[in-house]
Amino acid sequence: MKRKNLICIGSDEGGAFRGEGGTFARFSTGLLVNLLAREYEKVVWCAPCERAKKENCAVRLAENVEFVESPDYRPDLSQTFARRDHFRESWKKALAEPGDVFILGQFPAVADLYDLCATSKNKTLHWLFDNPFARINASGGGFLSKKLALFSASQWENAVKRGAAKTKGAFLCAGREICERMDGFERYDVVAAPILESDFLWRDDVCQGETIRVLFAGRVCPVNGVASLVEALTLLQTDRRVEFVCVDDGESNDVKYNELLQRIVRDNRLEDRVSFLGRADRERVLGVMRQSDVFVFPALAADAPYEIAEARAQGLPTIACAVGGLPSSIEDGTDGLLVPPGDPSMIADAIDCVVADDELRRQLIAEGYASAQGTTFDVFAQDIVKIFDEMNGRAPDAEETPAEVVDAL
Repeated sequence: MKRKNLICIGSDEGGAFRGEGGTFARFSTGLLVNLLAREYEKVVWCAPCERAKKENCAVRLAENVEFVESPDYRPDLSQTFARRDHFRESWKKALAEPGDVFILGQFPAVADLYDLCATSKNKTLHWLFDNPFARINASGGGFLSKKLALFSASQWENAVKRGAAKTKGAFLCAGREICERMDGFERYDVVAAPILESDFLWRDDVCQGETIRVLFAGRVCPVNGVASLVEALTLLQTDRRVEFVCVDDGESNDVKYNELLQRIVRDNRLEDRVSFLGRADRERVLGVMRQSDVFVFPALAADAPYEIAEARAQGLPTIACAVGGLPSSIEDGTDGLLVPPGDPSMIADAIDCVVADDELRRQLIAEGYASAQGTTFDVFAQDIVKIFDEMNGRAPDAEETPAEVVDAL
């Protein structure tokens, strides 16, 4: 029997838009919302409206999903809070009927949202997939800008904690580091990635060609440490030819950082071994992964980036830095290798080890593939439903049918 209502309040990373044939959402958001919609009679999805209508890389929302538009989340706090009443109005509309409230990510005026939920006696579950403190400390910047960012992050965290206390809510935390910050509350250390069963590609082994292809996929920005990976290429000991491919799967526009990467390439005469493919959609990223041999995520701060799960689902042995939530995603030496952040020599050593040690490489592939199977959105959606059932004292269904994955258009 389906549960009654679920209200999803989304961050600016997951806007929706109306197009021909219905309402659409970005792939990862639409996938999760549709999976949850199979468990509830009605799902309300409240988020900013996406202005770029790209039906080819989005998901059409299910028939029982109602979209409620909220204001855009602007980085300018004065503009954001000037529209505080508009946020409240959109959230009131989304909360018109009682139901479970699933909050996704970080956005302003969150204290008002929690107050509305407390007044309506809605149960809240907040998915924290970004640790603002870790990113501030790793991103550089001046003293004053860091102070202001830390103040803003602290205010937001305090509001979330006070709100969860009012609603007796719980947290889904993307990694151990942010989970520890929520000490004293009901919290779950959960790693999840928007992977479909059809995305998985089993490979017994890699590194069999004349050239070893090392891949980074993610946002090309200082906090993701791409410069350390480029520098690591100059320190490799293997006799095999190694090339580095960088795919930007976000919306990076850090001109100074891109210039730094190009300078490192020129200074070390790596032009014929380094390729920056620019921004790519999800299908292209998966395609490049399937043509690569080793995946490296050299972040200086991170929670549990879905690129790692995607890479392991493509049979890629994975190397990452031991920061933030990454130790929650990777068991060092079993399903991946962890190295210190910002250390090109250790990254180089790990790549050399993967290339040279056949037994270790095959183990990382097999164990990483198995780990990825436990982080799909199918599993994640069932975890969310189970937590809400426990919070509401609902008996779980006698037989749970696995959620059917939606197709990307």
